[in-house]
Amino acid sequence: MGDSFRIDWDWITPSEDEGLVGPEIPTFGSLQIWIGEVCITTCCVRPLSSEVRNHVIGPLSGLAEWIVDNWMEVLWESHTPFSKSLLAKKGIPDYSEILKGEYPSVDPSSYGRWYSHHCFGHAVSDIALPNILFIPEDAVVGIAVLAPPDLGSKTNFTNADHKDVAWINKEDLSSHLETFVRDVIAKAEAEAPSNRWALWMRSRLEESLQRSREPTERRKWMLGDVVANSWKRIVDELGNNSKALEGVLLDSILVDADEELSRLSREVMRLAAETSTDFLWKRVETLHGEYMLPPFERGYRRAERVRDILRLGDSPIDFRDILEDLGIALRRDMGSALYQTAYIVVESSVAEISLCTSHPKSQWLMPQRFSIAAALGGIFANRIQTKAYGGATSSQARWILSQESNAFAAMLLLPSEAIDSGLGIDELVEKY
Repeated sequence: MGDSFRIDWDWITPSEDEGLVGPEIPTFGSLQIWIGEVCITTCCVRPLSSEVRNHVIGPLSGLAEWIVDNWMEVLWESHTPFSKSLLAKKGIPDYSEILKGEYPSVDPSSYGRWYSHHCFGHAVSDIALPNILFIPEDAVVGIAVLAPPDLGSKTNFTNADHKDVAWINKEDLSSHLETFVRDVIAKAEAEAPSNRWALWMRSRLEESLQRSREPTERRKWMLGDVVANSWKRIVDELGNNSKALEGVLLDSILVDADEELSRLSREVMRLAAETSTDFLWKRVETLHGEYMLPPFERGYRRAERVRDILRLGDSPIDFRDILEDLGIALRRDMGSALYQTAYIVVESSVAEISLCTSHPKSQWLMPQRFSIAAALGGIFANRIQTKAYGGATSSQARWILSQESNAFAAMLLLPSEAIDSGLGIDELVEKY
């Protein structure tokens, strides 16, 4: 799937035997949904016909209502009830798989609530659709397409069950959804029996758009109530360096205690007070055209440049040495297990990686090394000149950034030259 999202629709005059009521009558139409070059509403109606078509037919008012009802969840609720690492291993879980116990770490009730607010049109429309799931982050929204459960439907979607997630620019997605809703409202508004519904929907849409423009509302959905309620105080304390803390919180498990948030804020404040110097890590820049490459390829190339800058060749690495050479501190963090590692870069370019010693994966050397390497990759992947930023490695980390950081970690720890050297797997494990 590509990185674009499009909804196409045409209005149809329904027959009386459709049994439609209220705004369903004027908003009856055909609907196509595209992700990149793939039409995910491509289907055939069985057993009546084997003809394949790109559209589904039905009243579109219910879809418009669902979008307005779940506007904040679709665009801003960034934490999921499942580990985002599942997206690479098994794809996004479907509710039927959760109920069968195929994902024992996922709470069914939490997933059910999330699913109802993130599965396009869930339970509000008779129109046949595959399960289209939205996974919002800070700047992009992931979209996964799953086949609907077999509940006797006559519609068979030929492009369903693509568990690979397509990542769509959030502003583009928001614009497309708003355009669709406004056109549905305008069509209903033109018909006397559905005038009141159209006015009601328009006021609800404007209310949702207003909420989406409010930074406090967005922060509540992205980072939770504790962070949203304390953010003014944090900005007063940290100024622009609050962006570093915001990045860590975006990638972490939700903070649910003021004490933990204050502790993280103090760590950023401590770094901001340190003296800046000409750190070697700042020489690892993004090359021209690199952002056109897939995330994993960007990570590989940066790791190769770091090895070149440090003249490591294909040697195994000692993190104490390379972090000292790069000018990045490593601190052992005794706080709550919100993440495995976090990285913080303040405005002065002072950078630090924190290893959370209370996290279960931090009990073992190999996961520790990979987490530290991924955090180092995050510093380079997320780099912004003269600005503060941060992030973390955890089950809730931003997905594209994680792909890049994990690829960096893999290449830094085990360079391609070593794999091509002819050593067996046991020898590679022992050496690296």
